[in-house]
Amino acid sequence: MNAICLSIDRLSAAHLGAYGNTYLDTPAFDRLAGESLVCEQALIESPMTDAALVAFWHGIHGARCTGGDAPTADVSLPAALAQSGVQTILLTDRPELLDHPLSAGFSQRLLFTSADDPPPEMPAEEIAETRLAGRMAELIELVERLIHSWRLEHRRFFLWCDLTVFGTVWDAPMELRRLRLDEDDPPASDMTTPPQLALGPDVDPDELLPITEAHAAQLLVLDACLGAMLDALEDCGATAESLLLLTAPRGMPLGEHGYVGPGSTALYQELVQVPLMIRSNGQGDGVRSQAIVQPCDVFTTLAARMGVADRVTSSVTGRDLSILVEDDAADWRDAAYLAAPDRRAVRTPLWLLLQSDRNELYVKPDDRFELNEVADRCPGEVAELRELLSKLAKEVRGDR
Repeated sequence: MNAICLSIDRLSAAHLGAYGNTYLDTPAFDRLAGESLVCEQALIESPMTDAALVAFWHGIHGARCTGGDAPTADVSLPAALAQSGVQTILLTDRPELLDHPLSAGFSQRLLFTSADDPPPEMPAEEIAETRLAGRMAELIELVERLIHSWRLEHRRFFLWCDLTVFGTVWDAPMELRRLRLDEDDPPASDMTTPPQLALGPDVDPDELLPITEAHAAQLLVLDACLGAMLDALEDCGATAESLLLLTAPRGMPLGEHGYVGPGSTALYQELVQVPLMIRSNGQGDGVRSQAIVQPCDVFTTLAARMGVADRVTSSVTGRDLSILVEDDAADWRDAAYLAAPDRRAVRTPLWLLLQSDRNELYVKPDDRFELNEVADRCPGEVAELRELLSKLAKEVRGDR
């Protein structure tokens, strides 16, 4: 099959209806979820800028990025695909990624036309005028060209779209920002850049409301854009011929644990739990998995689906997510390791231990949003999880 992979930076799983959100309708995401394998416990390995790409493209645990330069594998996934005759294309809105060692394996590296434009000063009048809609239109046009070329030349393609504008430009129309506000609520904000705020313990909810509504409006724009893309794929007959993968390299805190914006590295669910949906010609339609999944699994799954599993080697081996379609209770990993420069965490099916200047323990999956910290009441579990955390950290540093 062909593969179209959409990586949307700063998209948190908790903000989508398919992951249990009830405050906002996201029909396009719901539609895709109903046609896909949905991984409900997809956790990033590190919130550092290049961490997810290290795992997605090179199969190396993203926590290795916390030590400095991003490591690369001898043969990356795009390089292995190119060697086997697959057309590999990277479409990004990050100019610095075009010549980055991480993306060297792609045969084509393309930049969105508006990637160098300055941020807008005011919200757009209509969805079609937003920066996000413009980039999605470019993506749709590229996909349609690739499908047409594939039918003529029978050369498979692998397209990775690295989209960061959702987390950097909030230019959704004011109409969408006012959609859920009542008369006695504070007025909608016309901000076009996500704020970065450390909140005090007594923060006024009215301070946060214009921010969360601006973000919600941007999510509605994204959902409309995704719907247009799904329609375009269906119209050109690409749905049955192309695997579609949607995920995110990290989420966006919106005040859940005292911080708003992209600057936090605190490893709470709003930052580390991301959507992961894989649609592949009817395989896994509507299957929802509770297995703990990490970005390295995307690398292994794509390598298997695209037929190059024997061409790639990696220091950390992910799992092929296709196993979960047949048996969600299959033997899977017991724990996930997450790390930032100043903190680290381990997640098991039953617990989340966060370690920075102190230990925090949360019961999983019951305490979904990490609201009830129980470390003082469970010293035995904290000790065991600290030991596991140290073991996993050594394995990652040791390339295992």
